Amino acid sequence: LEDTVAAMLGEESALAVGAVVRAFRAVSPQRLARVHAHFRRWCAQLADADEWGQLELVRLLAAYARTQFARPSERPLDADHALLLRAVRPLLHSRNRAVVVGAAAAVFHLAGPAQLADVARPLVRVMRSSREAAPVALATILPVARRRPDALHAHVRSFFVAAADAPRVRHLKLQVLAALAAPETAAALVPEVAAYALSAQPDVAAGAARVLLRCAQRVRASAVDCFQSLLLLAGDTRAPVSAAAMRAVRVLLLDGTLRDARGALALYDVLCFVARLLNRCAGDEARAHVLALVGEFAESRFGRQHAADVLRAGVRGFCDEGALAKMQVLELSTRLCLRRPEAESGAESETVLEALRRLHAHVFTLARYDVSFEVRDRARSLRALCPLPGYDDVLAEASTQLRPLAAELLGAAPTLAAMKVLDGDDGDEPEFALGSLSLTVGHAVRGYQALPDWPAQPPQDVDRGPAVVAAPGPQPIAVAGISGRAHSAGYTTPRSVADDDDDDLDAFLDSADALPALFAPPASFVPPAPRTAVLFEQGELLSDSSTESSGSSESSGSSDLESESESDTDGAGSESDEAEETTALVGPEPEKPRPAGSEDAEGSPFVGTAIEDTSKYWQ
Repeated sequence: LEDTVAAMLGEESALAVGAVVRAFRAVSPQRLARVHAHFRRWCAQLADADEWGQLELVRLLAAYARTQFARPSERPLDADHALLLRAVRPLLHSRNRAVVVGAAAAVFHLAGPAQLADVARPLVRVMRSSREAAPVALATILPVARRRPDALHAHVRSFFVAAADAPRVRHLKLQVLAALAAPETAAALVPEVAAYALSAQPDVAAGAARVLLRCAQRVRASAVDCFQSLLLLAGDTRAPVSAAAMRAVRVLLLDGTLRDARGALALYDVLCFVARLLNRCAGDEARAHVLALVGEFAESRFGRQHAADVLRAGVRGFCDEGALAKMQVLELSTRLCLRRPEAESGAESETVLEALRRLHAHVFTLARYDVSFEVRDRARSLRALCPLPGYDDVLAEASTQLRPLAAELLGAAPTLAAMKVLDGDDGDEPEFALGSLSLTVGHAVRGYQALPDWPAQPPQDVDRGPAVVAAPGPQPIAVAGISGRAHSAGYTTPRSVADDDDDDLDAFLDSADALPALFAPPASFVPPAPRTAVLFEQGELLSDSSTESSGSSESSGSSDLESESESDTDGAGSESDEAEETTALVGPEPEKPRPAGSEDAEGSPFVGTAIEDTSKYWQ
């Protein structure tokens, strides 16, 4: 079967090549070496194939190019590599949406970032064409926006969320807006997203928090406004919204975005506001972020004064917390116990230190019997770093040596984890190939074929068939009076009139003196002989039916016409009175036309007039 399909690859018809390529991809998709001899011919046939054939050809040629050519960013494009990109680019303007998405996917996977600007407008057109095509187009636009966001800056308003959008479309649009956050789009993007934060739909408000985070990180002028909006959004009663806002607040406080921002709030005031949210935050994740922020800033002024109170509030409701919040309570207790005895033993009273030890022992005892495996495992690991006083005396001496290492581990790990708040939203490379069903649904489906990776050393001296030269198109028709070429009637425009620069039409038309010579007819032109049109009454052109049926073939000239007209008038006078007037074109010499305005026997004026000789207009 493979040999049969391989023999069919030589099909010359552009209408049949799609079915042949589909059969080849179904039978032997990995044997791409058989494409060598047909590569250039198929590139030339892309424009002539039907839509289904174009889609199959683009997919096969894209997989072939990923195994034969080098990565575009590493070295200049190969001649055949550039040939494929030139053949695929016109398909971006196809009327078929599947062909447009397939061509955009090929350009994304085969071209460098500089050429991705060509796919922006066609993909936006596909997204706005129908509601059914919007999720597929947005799934293709998202990787393009992450790799080359400036190509879509002019279309940022096309990704604003509408009330009628489906949940999947809303989610993808918000991700695209987060990728397009930049100083060039901040004027239109920040007010729009701030309105999304007040939406009644939780997914829209949570997505708005992610977009505000990106705007604060990339547009320093709006960092403070975005941060204040996130602080207000963190107190939302909806768990997804509150969690997304607290994640964004935590990242902005840790990565130093607000450190140099003009008009930034004091860290102490921000932490006090966040700590008060512990009693209002809905959801396990949001409360976990609040406790994590308090532990990460335990060395600050707020931590020295209020961290113990936050720990007491966390221990009091430990049994009712979720797994994430419980683990953060354990880490906060460990941080305070590792810091207090050394850093502030002289400043703190003995009563506070004793209260901390008791809280530490109590919360680790509760965690030891917790129903969650993760909480119990975290408690055992932290207990080894900070033994319980009076319970783990054997580990007390070893913990003294591990204390600097424990403080370093607790200070680094949560911070690095908090920096990945968007769960891989910033990845440049998509997990699946663009235009595939797996990318649309978010997981690998049956029959999915991943694109091969670029070769470390591309093959050299590969014969990919003869070069195909496109057939010459129709020649342009010369226009008289512009280029000075021969006129269709046989005369030419004088070179004094036709300027050498054909594009300078204004200067050409301003030359009024040359216009009579331009439009004058040639000397050999002979006007046609004038003709005279005469109008007659319908009654004069009608013949007697009895005369025609008798076969009077020898009637001729105007005498028969007059006799028939008179007999017609005597026999059917009523019919001739009701007949309408009509026109007839008579030869160049009509017989005795009566002048206009004369009257016949019945007194009716004659309606026919001779047309004036028009030869004088040619003089």
